[in-house]
Amino acid sequence: MNRLYLVAVLFVLQPIYCQIPKKEGDIIVEVITHALTIAKEVTTADKSSTVFYFGKTGLLQERVHYLKTPDSQPDYVEAYTYNKKGRPVQMVKWMNSDSKLKPLYETKYVYDGEERLTDASVFNAGKRSLFIKVAHKYDSVGNNIKTIREPDDYLEKTYTKDRKLEGIRQIHADTLKWECNFTYKDDFRTGTFSSRYNNSAAFSTEEITINGKATNRYTSSSSTDDKTKYYYDETGLLEKTEYYTYSASSGYVLQSYSTIKVTGNVNQELVKKINEVIVE
Repeated sequence: MNRLYLVAVLFVLQPIYCQIPKKEGDIIVEVITHALTIAKEVTTADKSSTVFYFGKTGLLQERVHYLKTPDSQPDYVEAYTYNKKGRPVQMVKWMNSDSKLKPLYETKYVYDGEERLTDASVFNAGKRSLFIKVAHKYDSVGNNIKTIREPDDYLEKTYTKDRKLEGIRQIHADTLKWECNFTYKDDFRTGTFSSRYNNSAAFSTEEITINGKATNRYTSSSSTDDKTKYYYDETGLLEKTEYYTYSASSGYVLQSYSTIKVTGNVNQELVKKINEVIVE
């Protein structure tokens, strides 16, 4: 009788456990971030970790984040599913609650007949009630010109003649809240950001790319400068980043750096796909 009862319980619970992320992939990329802190003239690093699990074709299966490294319990997990054409159709976000992972949000992706994303709305997992409605609009040549979160809250985008992103504006309640405009020259893309929130000062972000790979990203304003440097291995795969802040007294000071560890066979075709996911 006890054995039959155990089998019955396992049969009932099986669908629940099958939904829990498995944390497996053909290619595993671990990004360990070392946030530097200085105490009594001794520099220590507080480490966090994000682990990316990719399939053989470079599609992201799971993203697992740990507040501390090493840590047996992640604080959140994002699990993706795809259609036959390799487009994401669902992402479930699991959050750590009382040392247990529980599904919190579910994003559903909808496409039009030309495989353009038209809806990426977020639902409360389990209840299936709408949390955030997100819709995308396109112009006649396929540029994503509008992203609507609410009827009175949306992003507008403009593009150059060669379809490079030229500007982004957030409109809320018929009021411009922030905007960012980009200019391009050779290997440079410079963006100037200005915000109407709390009278924020405008600042600019400059990216330097070589063969399509970001090597430096600078952010500057009247009060602060920072930059991020990117390092790649011989295949072009990102292997390290460094984040610096600037002060008039000290110049550039390293605040954090990230190291990347890759497990699995990454061929040249997968390098770009993986970099696009792990580069923030």
